[in-house]
Amino acid sequence: MFGMPLMIELVRRLRGDCGERQVPNAHSCLFQAGGLVMSAYMVMVLGAAP
Repeated sequence: MFGMPLMIELVRRLRGDCGERQVPNAHSCLFQAGGLVMSAYMVMVLGAAP
């Protein structure tokens, strides 16, 4: 579950569901998270549908 709250927040922002926290014109984002050990790492590029 490491990084899941951040990924959920990013998806909500791309959908435009964040109210006051909304970033204007958010169309894409870069998400990165490291695991509990040095060999586990994840990078995702997320984008909103046009």
